[in-house]
This record gives sequence, structure tokens and C-alpha cells, in this order.
Amino acid sequence: MIGVVGYAPNNTYVVRDADEVAALPTLHAPLVVSQTTLKLKTFLEVAEAVKQKADIEPQVVNTICSATRDRQDAARALAGLVDVFYIIGGKHSSNSIKLLAVCQEQCLRSFLIETDDEINPTDLKNARRVGVTAGASTPNWLIDQVVKRLRSIAASAELSSN
Repeated sequence: MIGVVGYAPNNTYVVRDADEVAALPTLHAPLVVSQTTLKLKTFLEVAEAVKQKADIEPQVVNTICSATRDRQDAARALAGLVDVFYIIGGKHSSNSIKLLAVCQEQCLRSFLIETDDEINPTDLKNARRVGVTAGASTPNWLIDQVVKRLRSIAASAELSSN
């Protein structure tokens, strides 16, 4: 989005959601594009809100990355099946933050972590199923570390309950 604003600084509005569109002035022939990691639902809601503010039908270009959309869809589906969900990725990564929001729609006990050290065993209390996903640039070795730590915590919990 920084590049888009830099290209047309006097004619660009950046909004987070459809509610922020209401504060904009009437828009003349707008073009609606999104950050590649935005949730599709949010993008479509913004596009509809822009349509209501425009004097001419807006041009809407879905620039959401298909790999990102597929990852979000898979995480959403999995989040509905688990008790706790961990998203591994950077705290400032738009991709990871959006994954967290998607997972929280289905699983309130969803956590964004950067390393396995951030797993709090008390968050896993009474959890029968735990889901794990990761941001697009998270290395496999880090995912493996998180899964290993979760298995270790589960094994310790089983031993202490016997």
C-alpha cells in the first residue's frame, strides 16, 4: 500500500474496513485495490461501501494473493475443529496478523507466536485438539519446533493426569 500511496499521494485513501469509507468525501471514478493479505470478506465490504460513495461505478481489482486466500480458507476451516489454535509468524507481519483474525472468527483461543517459547501451557488447559498454521514466510524448521513443543506439553499433561 505504501507503493500505491507513493504513486498517487493526493488521490489515495487507505482504509482498514468499510466503516472507514463512510468518512471519505464523494469519490470520482475510484479504483479499489487491496493489500494482498486482506481478508476477502473485508475487501468485498470495502468495495461495496466505495460503490455507495462514488459518483461513477468504481473499478474493483481483487489483488488478494491466491496463496494467501487459500491459506486463510484452510486456517478458517481448521479453526472450527480445534480448541486452541497457534499461528506462527511475525508480530508485525500483515499475513500472520490476518491469519490470526481469520482463526479467531472460529476459535477464540487463537494465538500469534513467533517461537515455541511463547507457548503458554495454561492456554492448552482442557484442549483436546490444537491447530497450527504459519505465515507465508515462516520457515519449516520453526513450525517443526512449535509442533515438537506442543507434543511435549501434551505428553507431560498425560503423565500428570495418570
